[in-house]
Order: sequence, then structure tokens, then C-alpha cells
Amino acid sequence: MNSARHDILARPEDRPHFIARDLRGLLESHPAPKQDGDWFTCANAAVRVVDGNLVVAPNDHADELDIVRAACNAVWSHVDAGGKINTDSIPHFTTL
Repeated sequence: MNSARHDILARPEDRPHFIARDLRGLLESHPAPKQDGDWFTCANAAVRVVDGNLVVAPNDHADELDIVRAACNAVWSHVDAGGKINTDSIPHFTTL
């Protein structure tokens, strides 16, 4: 995968296990995303899927990489349950 968008929209067999800015990330710990109701969180980031749209909770302290990690889990869970994603709702991420 070469972008956050590709990670988020990846088919099950292509989904990454680790998401980092570059290969140095392989040597760093990766916070695990968690589900809390319909919200998926990772560190200070929180996202959910509402009516097929990815919704990112506003938080000035959330790292964009953690938003991507949470977004992957939210979208993957939604799609795996048979839902569709409005790809226009996925924001442009600059860190990946």
C-alpha cells in the first residue's frame, strides 16, 4: 500500500498489519485501535462510520497516523459486515 487511502480501502487480503510513515515505523510500537460502541479509537483519535460515511471526531491532539489506524478499523469493520463506504468521505491524509 502506498497511501492512507489505499490502506483504508484495502481488500481483506491486502490489508496492512502495521501502518507507519516509513520503514522506521517497523522499529516503533504501534498503538492498537479499539472499538467503543460505534467509535473506533487509537490513542487520541476517534472515528466511526455513519450511513456509509467516515466521520472523524475533531481533536487537535490526534496524530494523523492514529486517525488512519482507527479509520482502517472502522471502515474494515463496516465493510466486513456488508456495508458500503462512500469513498468521497475519506479525507486526504498528508502523513502517508
